[in-house]
Amino acid sequence: MKTKILALLLAALMLFSMVACTTNPTDDPETKPSSGNTETDPSTGDTPADTGDKETNPEETDPVVVNPLEKIPAGTNFGNEEFTIWMRSGRYIEAIGANKIESTATSLERAIYERTMNIQSQYGVILDLKAVSSIGNDLAAQAKVGTDPFEFGGDHGRYGWAYAINDYLYLWNDLEYVDLSADYWAQDAVEEWSTPGGNVYLLTGDLTHWNIGSAFVMFFNQDVFDLVDGLTSPYDLVRDGKWFYSTFEEYATTLYSNMDTDGSGDIASDSFGYATGLYRGPISIIPSTGIKLIEKDENSATGYKINASKDKVVTAVGDLAEFLLNSGVCKYYPSSPAYGDMETAFMANRIAFLDQEVSTAQKFTQKGTNFGIVPWPKFDKRVDGYKSNVNAGCDAFFVPKNTSSENAKRISVVLEALAYYGQRDVLSLYYDTILSYQYMRNEESIEMLGIVKENLVYDFHYWFSASIRDIGSAVISDGSYTSLSTLYEKEKTKVEAELAQWAALDYAEE
Repeated sequence: MKTKILALLLAALMLFSMVACTTNPTDDPETKPSSGNTETDPSTGDTPADTGDKETNPEETDPVVVNPLEKIPAGTNFGNEEFTIWMRSGRYIEAIGANKIESTATSLERAIYERTMNIQSQYGVILDLKAVSSIGNDLAAQAKVGTDPFEFGGDHGRYGWAYAINDYLYLWNDLEYVDLSADYWAQDAVEEWSTPGGNVYLLTGDLTHWNIGSAFVMFFNQDVFDLVDGLTSPYDLVRDGKWFYSTFEEYATTLYSNMDTDGSGDIASDSFGYATGLYRGPISIIPSTGIKLIEKDENSATGYKINASKDKVVTAVGDLAEFLLNSGVCKYYPSSPAYGDMETAFMANRIAFLDQEVSTAQKFTQKGTNFGIVPWPKFDKRVDGYKSNVNAGCDAFFVPKNTSSENAKRISVVLEALAYYGQRDVLSLYYDTILSYQYMRNEESIEMLGIVKENLVYDFHYWFSASIRDIGSAVISDGSYTSLSTLYEKEKTKVEAELAQWAALDYAEE
């Protein structure tokens, strides 16, 4: 009898199991089905953790992740053709690619190498990177004879302007597989660097990690802050939207008054509340106002309007110029101490605030400096967010004008792949791991770095307009600065001529 009962129980259990297996688990909105997937995540090498049952909305579905490179036809292969890239030497060319790897390579170098190998294998190209010291001269010579000795190049950001107006460059809008709206292309650069008609001749993006590495931030020395009782780090002011330029001046002045100074004004021995350079503070003060110095304007003959006479801009630049005259400020000008001297003084606790590229944090961390970072302050409460200039010494990328339409297709594939894989595999490592957790000294600075990353600016006046970008020299040099509007009036004819040349590129494409 017991045997029969046991058999009936086993049969019932089997029937229940069969019903359960054929029931759609999503019919119960309170139950989230387990995928049963224990495979390793190929992007991280991790096995998904069992998080237990969670409530879910049956109408919600996981977002579909689309690989933007899927627009490139499957099977695209260029038969292992050589693909030549011209770059400046050093860190600039090293950020784009590598065809060999040393046993002592860093994780970042390996990521760049693996990106190179991935693209070469996927599309059948051999990336041939050449360090060229005279890209402009060679580009001009080749444009005249109608050849294209390289597929694309990158040069000092402020040189690209001349290449474009001299008709040396190919139009990015005609690069078939380059998606100018993709977030791995710097969208502020797409907007700022395009002509009034929307034509793009130069661009940057995540094919290099140096854009975020070269963003200007304000370093502050925590040991100097600790000299003043009750003076807290400015992190909360940033969070609350109250990190204003006037507050920064007050901080720098207070800190300087509590530092040991010898009155010499010599960077080798004296102390300073603030140290800046020609293309640091005088450039950063303008976007801090929320106003662009040169702004597109469809009603203008040149396609642009100049905001050099706007009250807020004039006031902001004037305030900085006046502050730089103080003995508590160290200024870098070609005949004055170099950035490296300022960095040395900062590490010796003789500078309270220093605006410099964020990648400088590597040096400070290695030397054990107790520092924090914040974005450059905004001018007043009416400004939305904190803007961080990217050093125009970084690369602007371009394609030579005489490129054939067939080769342009190949170039577009490689450029898009470099930027996409750069964002996914290189920038993610550089920003999330190296810049954030190896170079930053605390969680607050990592938080501030995130604000900087989301607010990078590539202002047209700084990167392109030769006559107006050098306002820094007038603001910082010898105290002869009067006002921004007066300075602009002196340069007005040249500035308008430059803008007319830039706008004329639109007519050349019609």
